[in-house]
Amino acid sequence: MTMLSSTIGATIGELLTPLQQNNIHDVGFIVVDKLPKRFFQNDMVILLNSVILLLCIGYVTLEAFFYGATTLVRHVVALYLLRFVVGFMTRLPVPPGAYQSPTDIPPKGSNFFFLFSAHTATITTVGLHVCEYWGWHLSPVFAIIILLQSIRLLSTRGHYSADIILAISLSVFLYI
Repeated sequence: MTMLSSTIGATIGELLTPLQQNNIHDVGFIVVDKLPKRFFQNDMVILLNSVILLLCIGYVTLEAFFYGATTLVRHVVALYLLRFVVGFMTRLPVPPGAYQSPTDIPPKGSNFFFLFSAHTATITTVGLHVCEYWGWHLSPVFAIIILLQSIRLLSTRGHYSADIILAISLSVFLYI
């Protein structure tokens, strides 16, 4: 029954999605295009986002250094290995109009990106770990960070919606 409903849903979605010759249809791009770009296409905002990512990577590194191969460390390593394999198999083109900042990770000048966002996967996984060990009262903070991160990536055309959805889903499914 699930297979049948998925097939029907995919067929309806395919019929309702506007065809664009040589363009990728991304609903996330359409939604964020209604927001003011000057906020999210700002080098200081992108720098702040990069600092948050580096803090999360530092947190994982310290966790590995002091406690060894904990669940968090194993999950982040698994996500990065999966990203490497999937990224090797599927490289998506950078969308036209992408805003590349010198303060972003990876730096300005990349001409492709890997399928699923490492920024989003790392922040989501660290957020889940911090909330589990330090208290779920912190979950709104990480939810806001992930939401702003997602809007920033879509607004600057840093990733497609599918990359962000996959990163969050993989992080959650791997963590639970």
